[in-house]
Amino acid sequence: MYKIIDINDIKSEEYDYYFSLMSKDKKERVNGFRFEKDRLRSVGAELLARKMICEASGIPENEIIIKTDSYQDTKGRVELRLEVSDRVEMTFTDEGEQYDPTKKILELSEYDYEHTVGGLGKYITFETADEYSYNYENNMNILRLIKNIR
Repeated sequence: MYKIIDINDIKSEEYDYYFSLMSKDKKERVNGFRFEKDRLRSVGAELLARKMICEASGIPENEIIIKTDSYQDTKGRVELRLEVSDRVEMTFTDEGEQYDPTKKILELSEYDYEHTVGGLGKYITFETADEYSYNYENNMNILRLIKNIR
């Protein structure tokens, strides 16, 4: 059962807590937004990501490290298309180097919890999705994720 939260209902203490968990780079990006609603949306996305990861993995929210992408210093188009009906379909498209995230998905039994930081994002994403696919067309990476909600 999922609860829908309006970003306007995020209390200041919740905002401060989730903001405090963000990396320095993300905090700088959030503080760079001109409008308060954009700052709320960004922190709300962080809240959502942490809740989903926590629910799927059992890892406490304050122990989750969310890393940014590896294309920080490059320019290119990145798109996210979101369609919602009886399912949520997300399509990520980018002009980065060809990279198939559906290859080499981590087996949880192989994960070294004591010595490894990160690396669970792909596992959680593909375990949570009901369907997924990857294609490389016209120099574009296209990742499609589907989650049935009814």
